[in-house]
Amino acid sequence: MTTKPNHSLYLRVASALVLAPLVLWCIAYGGWPFLFLTGMAIGLSVKEWTAMARLSPTKWRDLVLGIPYILVCFAAFVCLRTGYSEGVLNQQGTGLTLAMLFCVWASDIGAYFAGKTIGGPKMAPAVSPNKTWAGLIGGILSSIAVLYAYVYHLGPYLGDLIWSDMNLPDGFSAVWIVVIGLLIAVFGQIGDLLISFQKRRVGVKDTGALIPGHGGLLDRIDALLLCAPVFLLCLKVMGI
Repeated sequence: MTTKPNHSLYLRVASALVLAPLVLWCIAYGGWPFLFLTGMAIGLSVKEWTAMARLSPTKWRDLVLGIPYILVCFAAFVCLRTGYSEGVLNQQGTGLTLAMLFCVWASDIGAYFAGKTIGGPKMAPAVSPNKTWAGLIGGILSSIAVLYAYVYHLGPYLGDLIWSDMNLPDGFSAVWIVVIGLLIAVFGQIGDLLISFQKRRVGVKDTGALIPGHGGLLDRIDALLLCAPVFLLCLKVMGI
């Protein structure tokens, strides 16, 4: 009875190990590889959402609300990577995008293991039965810890090892690290719940079958979508 979840977890890890280096390389390199990858992701996300909307009794409302949501979130992601890049010598968008991505991944992993280990009350049982409040707390702590590690350790290390643009701009104080880490974890969960709510409404398990162990692309980037505009807004409030 336990082989299926273990097999699913191994498949998820294997898929992540294959895709993560490609995504990280495209973000670090920038230019046309980043824009091509993002363009492909936009097309696939819109396709998956449209397929779900066709199964909904409120098809046109879902399309009118869902597609602009996807486009706005992707626009924030592109702005984060390219808007903080001035010429060839200043590509600070690289470090900012990587820091956000690592926080989202850390939050997802922390929430998963905290939820499995601790369990406890469900956060939104009618929408996503597996999500718990313990998982949310684990995701928040993981996100804050990873952002702290990036600001003070990983970013400077990569900056010295590869190029300085892996570093983050000045302004990431301890308070902002906690605030941003918390917001990324919370809004990541909200983004996840939004896609889960739509899947439950139309009666599908996954948004697609693109990624083994994960389902569709929206299943994998549901948290990242909403975190991109939230993180970008935080940077504007910080004056960065």
